[in-house]
Amino acid sequence: MLGALTLVAVIARTIGTLPKEEPTLLERRAAPRPPDARPRELVKLEREVELATQTAFDAHYRLRPTLRRIAASRLAARGIDLDAPQGLAEAILGPEAWDLTRPDLARPRRHDAAGLDIAEIDAAVGALERI
Repeated sequence: MLGALTLVAVIARTIGTLPKEEPTLLERRAAPRPPDARPRELVKLEREVELATQTAFDAHYRLRPTLRRIAASRLAARGIDLDAPQGLAEAILGPEAWDLTRPDLARPRRHDAAGLDIAEIDAAVGALERI
């Protein structure tokens, strides 16, 4: 019994005197990183634009739906339906944005074909911003 009490007393005295344990290199690398300062939606849009410049598939199935949502929202604020057959949307959007957002745009025959030129995307976005 006396030995156990002596052992507890020795442990109690040495607890505060031992050096603090440093994390290993592996633990530091595995530690959670701070969240990205940029909004997630911005990162997603950047990825869509980058992919759209590479293949026709990504331009049609990734970037185009985003551009259509933006165009539909901006036109709806003016009381215009993007998919309406009257042609008002085409007149307001202009050829740059209309070519990418029109409802009857056929899917690309070759999905691995070249994507959009960044200048085309820039012109379409500029047209959407002017609405």
